Amino acid sequence: MAASKMSVLCLMATILVCCFGSGSALNRARGSSALETDKNRPVSKVITLLKDMLMQLEKEAAEDEEIFDKMACWCTTNDKEKTKAIADAQARIADLTTKIE
Repeated sequence: MAASKMSVLCLMATILVCCFGSGSALNRARGSSALETDKNRPVSKVITLLKDMLMQLEKEAAEDEEIFDKMACWCTTNDKEKTKAIADAQARIADLTTKIE
């Protein structure tokens, strides 16, 4: 689910950057004062927002992967321990049953 959200955001950010880009050639032609006005344009704000969201999603994806790895390790270890405990308990039940009979 997080991967699909991240891929959608990546796609949206790529489309916006490709369509509107930074306009570096245009900005050089207009001068440095144009850079200041471009930062205040709504499209620039949206691009900045999408880039921030993309960085946040990448950070969360890394955290989720780390937690998933820990949980997978815990599940594997816990499964082995519980399986062994069940086998030991069943063997003890069999021993006690033979002692009773």
